[in-house]
Amino acid sequence: MNSGIERHNYHIQPLLRHVIALAQSYFFERENQIIIQHTDIVKSSSHFVVKLHYSHRETLDKMETVVLKYDYDDLQTLKSEYKILRHLKKHNLRVPISYALVQEKLLIMENLVGLNSIIQSNSTVLLKIGNFLGQLYNISCYSEHNSPRTYVTFFETQLQNLVRRINTDFEPRISIEKKSLIKAFEKPIKELSAVIHENNLKEHFVLSHGDFSFRNMLMSEQKELYVIDWENACNRPLFYDLAWLKVEDQLTDMQIKGVYEGIAQLYAHISEYSWEICQTLVRVWEILALLESIQWTVQFLWRIKVKKSLVRFLSPYKYEDSLSWVLNLIELLNFKLKTSF
Repeated sequence: MNSGIERHNYHIQPLLRHVIALAQSYFFERENQIIIQHTDIVKSSSHFVVKLHYSHRETLDKMETVVLKYDYDDLQTLKSEYKILRHLKKHNLRVPISYALVQEKLLIMENLVGLNSIIQSNSTVLLKIGNFLGQLYNISCYSEHNSPRTYVTFFETQLQNLVRRINTDFEPRISIEKKSLIKAFEKPIKELSAVIHENNLKEHFVLSHGDFSFRNMLMSEQKELYVIDWENACNRPLFYDLAWLKVEDQLTDMQIKGVYEGIAQLYAHISEYSWEICQTLVRVWEILALLESIQWTVQFLWRIKVKKSLVRFLSPYKYEDSLSWVLNLIELLNFKLKTSF
């Protein structure tokens, strides 16, 4: 086991030992003694994620791998992800198997083998992404945090919560003036309200991934789409995932239309929304997606500068780079508010 730890940065060795000990306790409870071969740190932003390669004492020549996801910042999201993954598996969605949640701090998951990151956004891939969302939206809403409400109420509540979180006092260079911003949002809120009433729309809330982007998608050799990282899943308005995808991966309207058409093949309620209505809703949710992306990055900066968490040792991003990213997102948000509404 030591050989798998010592090759990592000395700052994270105690954490890695703790994570491995938790994993071993899970196997021990099942009278399943394992030999640790080596470990690979694969992600380190909001959570500490490790691939644990091991073999059983009885079959040392056969190595297996699991993914360990540890909540080192007390974000209390792994319990939710564990439940949602089990819920989705029951409905045959292509997501990792969640094996166990240890002390509500360590999620042990399936290691997806033979999958590649999505690097092309061609029409076939976009259709598959839409099909996945169509399957997801047919699953009954599952959330401990969000209860369905009107689209306008959802928008206003999210806006107020996000602005409050963004306005932290630790970084004077990040500032969003609450009154002026909420006033700037009056136009998109009015447009949202108008499109709902003028078209007599039923406001559908669906099970939403919450961070739906290419970085959380994997494609098998058989061209089957898998989606990972479900810690932010909850009930959100229809098309919110499309807005997030557009913001994160800078997709064009025509590319988003390809995803929309994929959803329409499997999710019947989308027939209530024309492509033109979808465009309007995506444009509105895009504003909230931008705000949410800003908020997440601000929380990341806060953990580095104030909480002094291990993220500062693990992350490949520098503080100034992340700060620059936040300021660029704020500029983009202001630009979209001025030009889109």
